[in-house]
Amino acid sequence: MHVRRGSPIMLAATSLVAVLLTTGCGAEASSPSLATEAATQTNQSATASAASDPPPKTPKAFVRLWVKEANSIQADGRVGTFLAMSPGCDACAQFAKRVRKMYRKGGYIHTDGWTVRSITLVQRLPNHASFELKYLSAPTEYQEAAGTAVKHYDGGPGSVQVFLTRRGGNWGLIDYSRL
Repeated sequence: MHVRRGSPIMLAATSLVAVLLTTGCGAEASSPSLATEAATQTNQSATASAASDPPPKTPKAFVRLWVKEANSIQADGRVGTFLAMSPGCDACAQFAKRVRKMYRKGGYIHTDGWTVRSITLVQRLPNHASFELKYLSAPTEYQEAAGTAVKHYDGGPGSVQVFLTRRGGNWGLIDYSRL
């Protein structure tokens, strides 16, 4: 078995860190099929999560919940709640699409994802906020499709600035930048 470590393609395909940091979010609408899925997905996991967790009241609490959901989709490939939390974030939609594709092809991702180290306020306006999010990305083992080579990502520390907006009383992640 051939194992590649640290290639940009591997990182982009599997690590939340690499996917979010190699593409940009923007205000443009994400893929129609992913947007539709976010609005209509009724899998039990997403429905139970959304029903049992009230929307976070503070933007900082939202960032923690968003990281938790990003970690969750890597474990099961169910992306609806994650997409609903990231309206208009193209990189988030691309990450969700890659994860969903891996699971649909019989692949998997084994990781503990990101551990939040700190969330520091950068700017706060009535319906907007930005934070510096420092995290530690766990090591990752993944297989892009059934029968393909198992690959690894070593993990490590990182940071991003996340940009949130509040619409209808709920926060959403709309953009980010590498720090």
